[in-house]
Amino acid sequence: MRICKPLLALLLLLICATAGNAAGDPYLGVGHEPSSDPPGLLINVVPGSPADRAGLRSGDVITAVDGHQMADAPDGKYDAVLREALVGRELGDSLLFSIHRSIPSVVLHDAAGDAVNDFPLDELRPRIDGLQDGQSLRLEASRIPEELEISVVLGPRPDTLGEPFPANDELPCRVDDLRPGIKQFRDELIARAGIAADCEDLAMRLDRRATPDDGYRFQRTVYLLRDGFKGEPVTRAITGKLTESMVAGISGYSQIQYTSAELMDLYDQDFPQLADNKDGTLDDDLQLLKQTLEDSDALVRRAFAGFSEEELTFLDRQRAELTEAFRQWHYIDSEDSNARRVADNLRLIELAKRIDYASLQQAQLKLSSLAQINFLKRLEQELLASYAGNLADDELLRMETAAGDIVVNGTGRSWQRKDDAVLRIDLGGDDFYTNAAGSATGISHPVGVLIEFGGNDAYESTTQHCQGSGSMGCGLLIDMSGNDQYIGLQWAQGCAFLGCGALVDYSGNDIYRGEELCQAAAIFGSGIIFDISGNDRFEAQQKSQAFGGAHGIGLLLDAEGHDYRYAKGKYPTGYGDAGIFDSWSQGCAQGFRNRASGGIAGIVDLEGEDYNEAGNFSQGGGYYFGYGFFHDVGQQDDHYIGSRYNQGFCAHQAVGVFLEEGGNDWYQTRQSVSQGLAWDECSTVFIDYLGNDRYEGGGGFSQGASAHNAVCLMWDMNGDDVYDYPAGQARAGGNDYHGGTSLSLFIDAGGGNDSYNSKDGANDKVSGWPAHGFFADLPGSLADALLDQAWQQLWQDPPAAE
Repeated sequence: MRICKPLLALLLLLICATAGNAAGDPYLGVGHEPSSDPPGLLINVVPGSPADRAGLRSGDVITAVDGHQMADAPDGKYDAVLREALVGRELGDSLLFSIHRSIPSVVLHDAAGDAVNDFPLDELRPRIDGLQDGQSLRLEASRIPEELEISVVLGPRPDTLGEPFPANDELPCRVDDLRPGIKQFRDELIARAGIAADCEDLAMRLDRRATPDDGYRFQRTVYLLRDGFKGEPVTRAITGKLTESMVAGISGYSQIQYTSAELMDLYDQDFPQLADNKDGTLDDDLQLLKQTLEDSDALVRRAFAGFSEEELTFLDRQRAELTEAFRQWHYIDSEDSNARRVADNLRLIELAKRIDYASLQQAQLKLSSLAQINFLKRLEQELLASYAGNLADDELLRMETAAGDIVVNGTGRSWQRKDDAVLRIDLGGDDFYTNAAGSATGISHPVGVLIEFGGNDAYESTTQHCQGSGSMGCGLLIDMSGNDQYIGLQWAQGCAFLGCGALVDYSGNDIYRGEELCQAAAIFGSGIIFDISGNDRFEAQQKSQAFGGAHGIGLLLDAEGHDYRYAKGKYPTGYGDAGIFDSWSQGCAQGFRNRASGGIAGIVDLEGEDYNEAGNFSQGGGYYFGYGFFHDVGQQDDHYIGSRYNQGFCAHQAVGVFLEEGGNDWYQTRQSVSQGLAWDECSTVFIDYLGNDRYEGGGGFSQGASAHNAVCLMWDMNGDDVYDYPAGQARAGGNDYHGGTSLSLFIDAGGGNDSYNSKDGANDKVSGWPAHGFFADLPGSLADALLDQAWQQLWQDPPAAE
């Protein structure tokens, strides 16, 4: 069989029949790509879907639907045959598929003589290693082509069966319009174009798609899918709180953690209060530490109290399996050929619903209460004074608590290998940490804290869950000074998987390096990096630097310094383009598509001339009910480089927001699809507030683009800007996935001498494009344009359709 495209380049993970995609819409449950021999669609089947239940298998080729032959499709557009067959179908309707099946069959005859059909080859090595003397295995493989007729009864989408979210005005995350003029301008443009009915239909479609709760979805994502033009006020409500906390320095971490709990829709958390007595003794402070650790430990155990021993053991084991699958495949239920692993990963995802996230966040909030600058400075001085004669010793104190030991190390250089303390305090020296370093590594070690007071330290780990990370528990690493280096592979540096983790670095020019799922990445929990000062360097490969996976909050917060962030270089893109890498980083929120909604991820940078480079799906955006944002608050000149889906993006029922406060910024893409875009039932807002900026949009679908029932706003408020993008701004469509329309609005305000190299871009012009995009280059502010509808004088009728 000869396949035209790599299997990873799935066109659609799931196929639905009707335009609206409501809870009652019929669902098939396959991903597909073209096959040339035989002509048709090579499919991946979603486990548990109607296609799966009917007997379709991943690797099958659909050659006909209800007698309509794929080979007869013009120009090889085989997917059009399937789409046409689905139009107008309802729940309970059947489709008859003609299938060519030529899938290798593997049967393992094990040591007991039993036959295991469809045996996954990647599990053969453990079977071989487990053989006893005299035992043997026999493997039988065959490939026998078959031509089959299989009828599939269409069913409901699994992610539309939950209870509905309340209306937006009933959600706790609701906000007022920050700039009412933008909606007024939008509505006046809609009225001028006579497309009010289309836009009402679009709003209904997005509301209907966002509303069902799959048990993982966050309120803010739902809110913004319903009202995409509120992307700025919702995001600024978040980043405003975070900015206020960041300005407070290390003592602001508690409020940052509290904000992360609110992002998880946990609004009734007790704010941590450190029972600090400034006139107390060292013994008093040690007792305070003891009580805080024991309280946090008890809260973590309460968070997992509803699980049996078997379930806890399963979660502990399966963490690595799901990590490995998600590292390789973005669709863990349809691309992984190991059926056992798929089933186990889906079980983990389902079990994650039962975690008591309120108790988990409360446990991390307890730990965050230790990050008070006055307390930390006093504790350091007390320890230095109490052990003045022994500071060269490696271990100065070991104190038992119900949560584990508290250990105090001296000021000499040390190599810390063991995880034998719930809290380690180091008073100085250039230390080398190859242990978990302030992390929770599992239910048997549910709390881990490290307070490092001084030295240029090196944190290097070859294991998961380290350097201020939390898995099945809560972790916190506080490093107070020094030019430190953090190196990890996965789940390192302020990460969380079924837990909460945070890395707080107070000062120094630091280096952060990791592979994937590191640097403020979270799935089923919250992961935070808070770097308070210094010119820092962040390097990773994928799903890092503020990544919000399913029901996860990932926040990378940098208060000062000229920073360098780089995230790509290992994973070739699934689209098959040579030299292009996937990244999913730098403020990216991604769910397990069709299984669990994505989380919330964001970067907030307060100042400095920063360099940000990443591959596909990066720099403020979401995928499958994820909400990603990137907010640079500083006034310096920043540089952003992406490749595809970058700088304010979203795809497949998601939200993206990109806000840049000032500076003469430079936006680049190595390929296309960048700088404000929304693809498939999404909403995106991109705003640059000030500066003479340069936008290089690449090959297409950039700079205020929307398609397939999506909404996008791109707004540059001021400056002499350069738009290097021949395809032109504010394009909308196609909309063939679901029918209906989309809405794109591009605004360049503030006057200025702007430069466009597209045929339709020009200064002092307002116009509209088909189905439905609006371009507005305004000679003054938006308020000026709205006064007595002055913008109408700039209107130019769109060019006739070609």
